Amino acid sequence: LGDNYRNFRIVGTNSEFLDLYAAKVGEGKLFEEHFDVTIGADVARSLDLKLGDTFYSAHGLQHSEDFTHESEKPFKIVGILEPTGAVIDQLILTTSPTIWLVHEHETAPASAVSEEDDDHDHAGEEHDHPEESEESPPMEDSITDHHHAAIYDQPLLSYPDKQITSILLKFKNRSYQALNMQRNINENTDLQAATPAIEINRLFSMMGVGLETLKILAWVIVFVSGFSVFISLLGSLKDRKYELALMRVMGAGRFKLFILILFEGLLIAILGYILGLSLSHLSVEFLATKMQDAYRYSITGLVFLQQELWLLGGCLVVGMLSAIIPALQAFRTDISETLSEG
Repeated sequence: LGDNYRNFRIVGTNSEFLDLYAAKVGEGKLFEEHFDVTIGADVARSLDLKLGDTFYSAHGLQHSEDFTHESEKPFKIVGILEPTGAVIDQLILTTSPTIWLVHEHETAPASAVSEEDDDHDHAGEEHDHPEESEESPPMEDSITDHHHAAIYDQPLLSYPDKQITSILLKFKNRSYQALNMQRNINENTDLQAATPAIEINRLFSMMGVGLETLKILAWVIVFVSGFSVFISLLGSLKDRKYELALMRVMGAGRFKLFILILFEGLLIAILGYILGLSLSHLSVEFLATKMQDAYRYSITGLVFLQQELWLLGGCLVVGMLSAIIPALQAFRTDISETLSEG
């Protein structure tokens, strides 16, 4: 980790990384040689990249034009992954030694530079490279021999002088030692460890107040909506008393009027549900485009959840409760009194 191409992170890894996200190659093949890359679906779509395109990486996690660097061999796209909806859609994958080779070029021309700089941790730096190019830079011939000198065909741990910026560990069990490993690493070493479950819980705890506030606000909106339907039906009933009395004269029973007003309340609730659902999903789809550009976070408003069916049931209950009192008033309508007043 530590490099990027136009804000999309470059990850040195192996084929097993794809299994974590059940990702499959949609076009081309998986990276095999150094400087070959397989890119995620979002990377290909956002940057309009295709098989055979080449580009130069940039140091750091943010794209910047302030620092350019053209000395290393360009990356070549050999594969594009199928969309998964996971973070791998936004990654550029290559072999782990490729990350080392990229930084070796920085010090290869200058013999006075120390060996430590050759193996530097690139996570904190930020240099930029030219935009994607179909042609190799003029210096490629001068650095080809340097590439051949560093094969890196052994396991990564065979090169203790090189740095590995991140490691993913999976516990075989949930023993006390495993749960305590993060604290031990952070307190007793220069490394930083993070357990996803703990960090996610911490995130939810920080967002908890906001989520609870939104839940309370949602219940207030439901109550106000139900009360609005009740007032609307009650006002409409007063305006239509004469028509309801005429319906009674023409043979409509009390129960029929009761069902009519009740159905009207349910119809208002269903229309409100459809309108609210449509507006909410369209709003999420609109915000998704903004979040995709700003945060590289892929969401869509075109996915419907099973819980939304439960919401329909809740709307029907609210509509029915709001219509019961107006329906009872229609049921008790006095024909002679209403017609004499009309």
